[in-house]
Amino acid sequence: MGKQYLQTLIRKLLRGKATDAEKRQLESWWKHFSDDDSYLRSLSETERQSLRNTMLSGIWQQLAEKPLDEKAANKPENTDLPVSKSGRVLQLPVVRWAAAAIVLLVSGWLFYQHLTGPQTIRTAYGEQRTVELPDGSVVTLNGNSSLRFSADWAETGQRDVWLEGEAFFGVQHTRNHQKFVVHTPDQLAVEVLGTRFNVQNRRGTTQVVLQEGKVKVTDPTQQTYTLKPGEEVRYSQTTRQLKPIRANLNRELAWKTTILLFTDQPVSEVLQEIRDSHGLQVELRNSAVGRELFSGSIPADDVKQVLSKIEKIYNVTVTFDGDHYIIE
Repeated sequence: MGKQYLQTLIRKLLRGKATDAEKRQLESWWKHFSDDDSYLRSLSETERQSLRNTMLSGIWQQLAEKPLDEKAANKPENTDLPVSKSGRVLQLPVVRWAAAAIVLLVSGWLFYQHLTGPQTIRTAYGEQRTVELPDGSVVTLNGNSSLRFSADWAETGQRDVWLEGEAFFGVQHTRNHQKFVVHTPDQLAVEVLGTRFNVQNRRGTTQVVLQEGKVKVTDPTQQTYTLKPGEEVRYSQTTRQLKPIRANLNRELAWKTTILLFTDQPVSEVLQEIRDSHGLQVELRNSAVGRELFSGSIPADDVKQVLSKIEKIYNVTVTFDGDHYIIE
């Protein structure tokens, strides 16, 4: 969104005339600013709190000049809630919106660039993270993944994100049927309007699993396939073909419930999946075991359980050697 449009939104907010959608845009920025700005990451926790308090203290001067809608003021149940000079109490969501507005008004180009520039969300090995995008769509990132997007969707009319790793998307349908596109490193494009689906990109292969709605997948040669609920399509840089099959939704989406579920998968593939998402390094010296099929569930917060299960089921020895495990 442009700077002039931002100022318009801020004035509407401070006058109590901003719509819910406009408030969500500012609240989304505030969340991203608080969690992901590289400038904030360079500050200590004390410095961050000081900066936040400074921004919040500036709210009251703005409220005195252009008060928020009286509907936003309620009697507090908690005496820690912020109170204006006139004695009115604001709900916490309103404080977040107003804080974002104040920052945009007074902090200049640094924060404006953050608002309109690219945002990148990353997860570490074994970490899951749920984020809300500027349009209200919700994305859950699996471990060792990253999602990049721009915050100026309202101005550009485009909803594009770039994914490396794995994520589950709950996409909001817009009134003007604005398409939502997920781009992967192998130049695959997953286009949707409003739906719930999973995208995984690991080791040169992209997998798209559709839970509900409809998505269209386009490969670099413009070959397309439209998925129906319960289907998945895979694209490999080796075969360079879209391969649709029936999906096992319980297995493919189990990671969102902090459970890793495997059904008749080669042990070597199971270990590779865990390495991708959790960073568990395993050297498989017994190639015969790698071809054995494994079925079972493993807690995502204790993936080393898979090693003890493999040891018992296939009568092998698992040892730890400094920075990785050895199966032989």
